[in-house]
Amino acid sequence: MIIPFFCRFSLLCLFLGWSQVIWGQTDGLLRGTIKDAETQEPLIGVSVQIEGTSTGTTTDLEGKFKMPLAPGKYTLILSYVGYQSNKQAILIQQGETTFLEASLESAGGMVPIIIVTDGKYEKKLEQSTVSIDVINTQQLQNNNPTSLDQVVRKASGVQITDGQISIRGGAGYAYGVGSRVIFLVDGQPLLSAELSDVKWNFMPIENAQQVEIIKGSASVLYGSGALNGVVNLRTAYPTGDQPYTAFSTYVGLFDQPRIDSMRWFDPAEEPARRPMYTGLFFAHRHRIHPNVDLVLGGNFHLQNGYYRDVDERRFRFNFNTRFRPPAAEGRLSLGLNGNLMYHEEGRFFMARNMSDQAYLNLAPIFRDRYYSLSLDPYVTVFDGASNKHDVRGRWFRIAKVQDQADSEADLMSLEYQFQREWGKNTVLTAGLLGQYWHVNSILFADANAEFWERALFTAGSVAAYAQWDQRIGERFSATLGLRWEGFLVDTSVLTTLPIVRAGLNYQPGRHDFLRASFGQGFRIPSLAERFFNEQVPGTFIGIYPNPDLQPETGWTAEVGYRRTFGGKRASFYIDLALFVMEYQNMVEFAFGSYPQGPGLSFLNVSQARIGGWELSAQGDIMLGTVPLRIWGGYTYSFPGDLSSDTSRLRNWGNFAGAVFQQFTQRLERPQYVDILKYRRLHTLRFDVETEWKGFTLGTALNFNSFMHHIDDLFEFDLITPGVDRFRFLHNQGYWLWDLRLGYAFNERQRLNLVVQNVLNEEYAVRPAHMGAPRSWSLQYSHQFK
Repeated sequence: MIIPFFCRFSLLCLFLGWSQVIWGQTDGLLRGTIKDAETQEPLIGVSVQIEGTSTGTTTDLEGKFKMPLAPGKYTLILSYVGYQSNKQAILIQQGETTFLEASLESAGGMVPIIIVTDGKYEKKLEQSTVSIDVINTQQLQNNNPTSLDQVVRKASGVQITDGQISIRGGAGYAYGVGSRVIFLVDGQPLLSAELSDVKWNFMPIENAQQVEIIKGSASVLYGSGALNGVVNLRTAYPTGDQPYTAFSTYVGLFDQPRIDSMRWFDPAEEPARRPMYTGLFFAHRHRIHPNVDLVLGGNFHLQNGYYRDVDERRFRFNFNTRFRPPAAEGRLSLGLNGNLMYHEEGRFFMARNMSDQAYLNLAPIFRDRYYSLSLDPYVTVFDGASNKHDVRGRWFRIAKVQDQADSEADLMSLEYQFQREWGKNTVLTAGLLGQYWHVNSILFADANAEFWERALFTAGSVAAYAQWDQRIGERFSATLGLRWEGFLVDTSVLTTLPIVRAGLNYQPGRHDFLRASFGQGFRIPSLAERFFNEQVPGTFIGIYPNPDLQPETGWTAEVGYRRTFGGKRASFYIDLALFVMEYQNMVEFAFGSYPQGPGLSFLNVSQARIGGWELSAQGDIMLGTVPLRIWGGYTYSFPGDLSSDTSRLRNWGNFAGAVFQQFTQRLERPQYVDILKYRRLHTLRFDVETEWKGFTLGTALNFNSFMHHIDDLFEFDLITPGVDRFRFLHNQGYWLWDLRLGYAFNERQRLNLVVQNVLNEEYAVRPAHMGAPRSWSLQYSHQFK
């Protein structure tokens, strides 16, 4: 099926290219360069359109364009997201080349937030048809994060448990295995081949330009793993001839837990065991030649964990390169990006006792050592008709070193993407993707194998996708997408029916935006979910394989309203979204009795439906001379489990009633017993920051409601004593309060102090897993000119 599609796709590309060439054989040629008026940096993707016609093109990687035209007078309209449109009058002479040098001014007033993840091209955030949160570099720098998850968890509706991210209740607890949210670095997937999990500390936050979070299914463009959403880290490149070099060094300290019986070390007698951390980030971005860009970055991090013996050591280095051959006149760009890391960390699973030994593991800590590597070659070409052709590859390898046996996990992917723009109103994005997984691990085995046996499993996939984005007049934007994907997992062939995405954005007023969207999604269970076979250290239970696990399918529907506040004193938006997600064959981590014995395994829940709403806000406001930066929101999600034949929630009327009835009960225990496990119905994220005479003062509040439904394994203290009593004493959820104070000595030097969990709240992120006590961190940042 994929070969005929590829042939038709290739013929379409050739037809578009040749038709443009034939059409373009005229008597004159227009060449031009468009730059930012302030920085004089070339602008990529500027729309260049002949007024009153559909004829147009876009600028290439060097801000240049060319367009054959018949002799005569024309008016060009130059437009770019975030800039004021510009009109230019030109005269084309027969047989001559006309040159145009133009610049665009910033739009001023409200600075628009520009995203690329929604359609794989730049657009304004408010024009999207789905909910998207954006984390900028300022939020990354001011919170003193040592890995990306520490900032992503502050986004509204986002929860991260054992490294596994859940958006609006779309995922529960699965020990960090099999993410329903795909993680991207510069648009390419970076979930591990072995566990399909996110390696948060592998992400190059020191060179991050922006992080974009799509809430809801995004499988049409990003495939399996994007069933619940997308997190895309976009890295920065040099913006001029002046190099950028910066470093930040930090040190952090964890306080003792509030309860005396929880304290497992004496700082006076065991100073070397005191939970603390230190490290350094560095970044360098330089245009070392007019046609060559180089980006370097790295981090080393040393930590004594607040769990006993759960220490961490990591050393990471990354690089990006970009070369634009002069002979290509800006239409060709190629390079190689890479990231490598050594990582050593103790593995924590369950507390020994939630009454007095909550920061000690059930059994002696196993220390895992990892060597991680990613290499990403790429080529980007603009053809004569200004069509964009993008070829990107990735090799992502994780080698784990253990006492019993080593494990190797490799993910290789190759993607071709075609993109064509018609003026500023129409964008077609289409592509082909192939992936291959190769895993040889002691964690995996057949159902009847012993825990110490090592097994080799492979998998592969091919996919084809297309998305059409259309601007209709000045008020409407529409999106329509389609994807097909097929998988070969071990010896099983799995295919998905074509899935669709559709969305509409309507702007009834200057600052008002209404949106509605529907997107289907799917997820192939990870190799770990199908073949995980390991004894839980210090217990009588195991984690058992389930090779018959079926793919998850589902959809997300949403309606939303966004109000922007623009002008000289505000750059701000408020957003309200109503959402519903439905999943078939949802995979849940469940305790039970299996042929191998009592333990945990991954099972398909036949059907689940999650509904709710979210109110969020982000932006800057000036109160007199005082700036305020606000970010956060409140999310309510009701996670209905429809797997029972007698479930009342299968009926849409009953489900809607349950959603609203439970909301009116606020934090009380749900009357409906058929809700999904390991979900929190209410979350609140609020962050506000201000500046005065070089000082920055910020505070953050985070609330997570009580986790009502969990496995009997925890509920009845079958492994960890004290869980039931701890849950009884902490049955109203928990609040966390953070404070931060920064001082900028000048434009290049800055000092930040961040205090997390100021009140030293005692809380559990999941059953038998305590959260961090109060911590203090100090970070000094220096930028060189």
